Amino acid sequence: MAKVGADNLTHFHTRAGRALLQWSTADLAEKAGSTAANVRKFEAGRNVSEGVRQALVDALEDAGIELLNGKRPGARYKSAPSSE
Repeated sequence: MAKVGADNLTHFHTRAGRALLQWSTADLAEKAGSTAANVRKFEAGRNVSEGVRQALVDALEDAGIELLNGKRPGARYKSAPSSE
């Protein structure tokens, strides 16, 4: 399975990652140092810069999410989430 980066990130990745983390678009934007408008734009299938896409990848991975790229792109926890 290929590593997900700015070049092959899809809205499936960001939506799945946000769902696992229970993050809003504003939460992801804040963690990525971007804007909620950029996250919504990307998830609507519109183009955002490579820098924004990489920041989204980095924010999700830093939060413990592994982005999956294959026949069914998505996301999962890198390890079991804590029960805090």
